[in-house]
Amino acid sequence: AVTVAPKIKEAVVELVDMAIQLKKLKEAKKWIAVAEKQKIFAPKMAFLKGQLLVKEGKNLEAVKAFEKARSLDKSLSQVAEFQIALCYMREKDLKKAKERFQAAVLQDPESDMATFARQYQDMVEKRIELERPFRITLAVSGQYNTNLLSNPQNQAFTSSSDEKVFSMTPSLRINYVPTLKGPWLFTAQYAFSGTFHHPFCLYYSKECGCSCNPAETPGH
Repeated sequence: AVTVAPKIKEAVVELVDMAIQLKKLKEAKKWIAVAEKQKIFAPKMAFLKGQLLVKEGKNLEAVKAFEKARSLDKSLSQVAEFQIALCYMREKDLKKAKERFQAAVLQDPESDMATFARQYQDMVEKRIELERPFRITLAVSGQYNTNLLSNPQNQAFTSSSDEKVFSMTPSLRINYVPTLKGPWLFTAQYAFSGTFHHPFCLYYSKECGCSCNPAETPGH
């Protein structure tokens, strides 16, 4: 139906949609180019182009296509906002994804699409909380040592009362795990632990260390 002249506009739209669903992306690209040249259903074609770009992994380019579809046809605003939010999720830009899901809800709060958007928004908010780049863990515990000084160099510490002391063992761990775009991963950690004896603070042990680990997601 789309190979005759003049082309049937509805057939072009259906053909592009089907090609995208069947992952025949080259075929879809060809007919999108035809539709853009002849200005066939520009809003719908912009939306389908966004879906095509998503299939190709070009999420930020897809955002532009969905934005164009929304600007050309206000009736596509809610579904376009939802698709834009999904694009930002794939790009790990969770703050923008949250904003776009919220925008989708506000378009028509009583719709089924708004219900889905709320569910995704809740999920994104939880991920934002879990993926905070800095995490700090601090712990302090106490010990009681009955034989701290078995053979002290300072004879002032040889009395029996000096052998029984309380100790404090603090530990600190700082993790830095930023959310990076693309396949890259990075983690860094600083750790400190020690044992401090009272009342003789000259007697203590401590250790600290740090590590940095860049990585790439398998498959890239």
